[in-house]
Amino acid sequence: MLFDLGGLGLVPVLLSVVLCCDMKLVSLIPGTEDERPAVLHSFVCFFLLFASWYTIRPIREAMGIQGGAGDLPLLMVGTVILGVLINPSIGRLSLRYSRRVMAQMVYRFLAANILFFYVILVVVPNWYPYAESIQTTVGHGLYIWVSAFSVLIGSLLWSLLTEVFPPDRAKQLFGFAAAGCSLGGIVGSALVVSALGFMNDNAVDPLHLLLLAALFLELAARSVGAIVRSAPKYSCSEGAKEQSVADGQPLQGASWDGMRQLLRSPYLLGISGYVLFYTMTGTFAYLIQGSVIDALESDFGGDIEKFAYIDLITNTASVLLQILVVRRAVTFLGIGWTLAILPALTGLSFGMLWLLPTYTIVVIAQVLRRATNYGLTRPAREMLYTPLPTEEKYMAKNLIDVGIYRAGDAGSSLLFNGLSKAGFGLAGLAALAIPVSLCWLVLAPLLGRGFRERNQGQD
Repeated sequence: MLFDLGGLGLVPVLLSVVLCCDMKLVSLIPGTEDERPAVLHSFVCFFLLFASWYTIRPIREAMGIQGGAGDLPLLMVGTVILGVLINPSIGRLSLRYSRRVMAQMVYRFLAANILFFYVILVVVPNWYPYAESIQTTVGHGLYIWVSAFSVLIGSLLWSLLTEVFPPDRAKQLFGFAAAGCSLGGIVGSALVVSALGFMNDNAVDPLHLLLLAALFLELAARSVGAIVRSAPKYSCSEGAKEQSVADGQPLQGASWDGMRQLLRSPYLLGISGYVLFYTMTGTFAYLIQGSVIDALESDFGGDIEKFAYIDLITNTASVLLQILVVRRAVTFLGIGWTLAILPALTGLSFGMLWLLPTYTIVVIAQVLRRATNYGLTRPAREMLYTPLPTEEKYMAKNLIDVGIYRAGDAGSSLLFNGLSKAGFGLAGLAALAIPVSLCWLVLAPLLGRGFRERNQGQD
């Protein structure tokens, strides 16, 4: 195997490459003296969150196709239903608790649930073995539960950071903070790849990795407090905004205000459209990936390993983009054209899958698409929220990141399933996603113009 037991060695190699390419960005944390502590704590928190997620993700993916790739559309529908139920609960939490406490509660709640699934999947069968069908059902429950929370954990931290840093500073600092996502993803994926090589030789259950994921989440919850305590102070309106973060006052309003905010704002509707196009094309790419890997007929550990390899390569490319490219791209291209890069590459990826839907092309297409998203698009997309009022950064943003995102997942998965039953092959399904990517491409510059208008209005 390419990364057997040496996967973790990829991290120092990667950092050495970054060091050689750009000494200034690795020798000094970007920002002023007041900003650097918060930037560093943000980086660490992202690192822990995504190390946890990418330890769970390959297990989740393998659980999803244990009964066959045909189960994935229904699992995604279950995920959106759970996401719709979660969103008002998050709204109520934001009205009762500070943003720091809310994020910590969510992270620790998810960690406790991961421990619960570990007990059901690993501990209980040792005492009372049950049928494989029951374990598959529990695995599907794990898939739905962690999928519903996967978007939320990052969204909560991004919401906090859009409140800590003003728009002009976000352009300079978000790329470095987001590099923690990819570096955490590298470590999480490398742990899975390396551990599977050891575990398969010694007949140890790979589900033990769930314990590590829960530990990372607890450490991330502790890091959130450090971000708030080290939040920099800015003058004028930005100082008032920072103070509200430090004071930790709950938001005002009702738990469903996010929907009203969304429907009244063309700008938020535009962001929703961008996210919807992203999740529609992403769902098609994801289901094509699941179908191709399922057709390889690997065992459970083999499926986990294949998914982990894709994650490892993706995050390696992403961290280089985040540290070396994001700040330059946003500065020279602007947010709108930076956001346009992903739709263009997504259309190219589906063109590749249309011509040759094989495992190798799936890996190349997924790495190209996901690395660009994590490395460039996600930091730029989060900057879109920085000029907005605090309530919209939590209420409307979480509705978009969870509700709209998962609704797009469910609708696209049902469409994919229906077209597959109607006789469309993988190549045909990839071809249908190309015009969607073109529509998505048109929207990106419009969002960039909206951001500039609001940013100028705030200044």
